[in-house]
Amino acid sequence: MISLYVFMFLFATVCVYLAYITRQNGFENLNIFRKVQKNKIIEDEKFNISIIIENNKKLPIAFLNIAENIPEGINYYGENLNFKEGQVLWHNSSYSIGSYKRKVRTYTLCGKRGTYLIKNMKVTIGDFFGLNTSVKEIEDYIEILIYPRINPLGDYNFDITNFNGNDTVRRWIQKDPLYIKGIREYNVEDRMKDIHWKSSLKMSKLMVKDYDFTSERELVIIFNVQCAEKAWQNIQKSVIEEGIRLLGAFSNKALKEGIPTGAWTNAQLLSYVENYPSQIKPELNSFGKIMEMCARIDYSAKKKFVDYLKQNIKNFYNNCTYVIITPYLDEESCKILSDIVKKNVNIKIIDISQSASVLNIPGIERLSFKGGRV
Repeated sequence: MISLYVFMFLFATVCVYLAYITRQNGFENLNIFRKVQKNKIIEDEKFNISIIIENNKKLPIAFLNIAENIPEGINYYGENLNFKEGQVLWHNSSYSIGSYKRKVRTYTLCGKRGTYLIKNMKVTIGDFFGLNTSVKEIEDYIEILIYPRINPLGDYNFDITNFNGNDTVRRWIQKDPLYIKGIREYNVEDRMKDIHWKSSLKMSKLMVKDYDFTSERELVIIFNVQCAEKAWQNIQKSVIEEGIRLLGAFSNKALKEGIPTGAWTNAQLLSYVENYPSQIKPELNSFGKIMEMCARIDYSAKKKFVDYLKQNIKNFYNNCTYVIITPYLDEESCKILSDIVKKNVNIKIIDISQSASVLNIPGIERLSFKGGRV
């Protein structure tokens, strides 16, 4: 009987000792990090994240738990989120690892459009019996960019009331005149509004303005995420998502037509980098940059659109068409845009508000977006 007590005492002593050294030395020479197979994907496309654990010491670890904060919008395939702290979801994974061993576990995920900043891991180690544990946060920053799914521009519907009908969108990015290089004789394909009446009277025949369509023509798409008078109120996520898809569709169409295309936005752009650029210059190879902007756009505005216009009023040029995708414009913004148009700057507006309520501006053509295939 005495020998049994001795055995139990020795066993308990060993357990307490193992628990102690695990707590004291468990994180020594222990490397834990993550790898992403591909961090730039299209929404609903699956991607993999691997957790790698390297125990570079003699001491085995009987219990190791990794808790990861999962941003809203990302889902694990076949995995349960073990607990929730307020609005924060955590994914738990548990391991045991021997001395001088390496373990890799890969998870499959998918998500909605957006930028996901996956930050620290909360790592807990302990002994086999759970007598003692030690917790440590490990810095391991991962950025996942999920691009919106872009459909052809023809899949989107607009309420077009002018005589150009369904060709309006194509005309905006293909046929808008940039420079008048001279006068020529009228032919049946010319528009009535291009007739130069003074020259026609002088020459006793119809003469029209001859436009120069050079490679210098450019397109800039400006996306306003402000949905109401107060930029931080009445944020309409579904409307903003539609605007993001339109931004991508317009850019894709214009670039395929050989038009240098850029993009501006007053939205907050999610990134580990502070003051991430909110403007992309018109280029023929800008599609990747614009898609990255589409992924980074947040629902909140960095500044009111009227302030954004004031800041960039000197950046509007005559050799460029500006298409403004917006759910809202206040009167002061309309006044600024009206003044810009009077300087022979070509501006178009796409109204993405739910009730087609964006104010009309004299001299600026406006389309109302009516939805389309997601």
